[in-house]
Amino acid sequence: MSTQQSREMSCPVVHHSPIPADQHRIPLHTPEFAADPHRYYRQMRGRYGSLAPVELAPGVPATLVIAYRTAVRILNDPERFPADPRTWQQSVPSDCPVLPLLEWRPMASRCSGAEFTRYRQAITAGIDSVDLFSLRGVVEKLAVELINSFCADGRADLIRQYAFPLVFDVIGHMLGCPPEIRDQVAAGTSALIDGGDAETGNRLLGEALMNLVTLKRAEPGRDIPSTLLRHPSG
Repeated sequence: MSTQQSREMSCPVVHHSPIPADQHRIPLHTPEFAADPHRYYRQMRGRYGSLAPVELAPGVPATLVIAYRTAVRILNDPERFPADPRTWQQSVPSDCPVLPLLEWRPMASRCSGAEFTRYRQAITAGIDSVDLFSLRGVVEKLAVELINSFCADGRADLIRQYAFPLVFDVIGHMLGCPPEIRDQVAAGTSALIDGGDAETGNRLLGEALMNLVTLKRAEPGRDIPSTLLRHPSG
């Protein structure tokens, strides 16, 4: 049996969507879905199983993988399910509201083959350069500062007041990111993910990262961007 035949037998879905194009799709872009997504996920699992027909935006169909084992098989089959979205982009209108979030970018998670390997090598080198013992101290210091900012109130929104700012502050430290650039990255990422003004979020994020690259080229440090810029695969 050939390697290709083996892949075809072990993979639970074919290369194209197994769902008919004219089948009713669950819209993921409605206020109702945003208000209670877990109810929709339960309904989709009960009705469709591992693969559900959805609509990412009006007129933009997709197949949502909602079973863990199926997702793992797909993610481990880059030849049949490449991460590069450029083929998909050809069928999507340029004004599609989800395009800025899902479109191709020169990064590992949006590339396949040799491009993916090159980016991944640079990313691995950057992460390996992080001093985990020093980072633990940074995390503890930032966490205590955040807790002290609301502990006297008797209550807190742990997502908004603790989890999100802690993650962004730690990542900002790992990237050697000044506060103004870090805040711009946070604003751009929020606009992209929360479905607000995705185009503006895309622009803010791109400008912030370019400013960070420019800064690290002029003033390299002991951080991930500086390591990436020095790496031959970066």
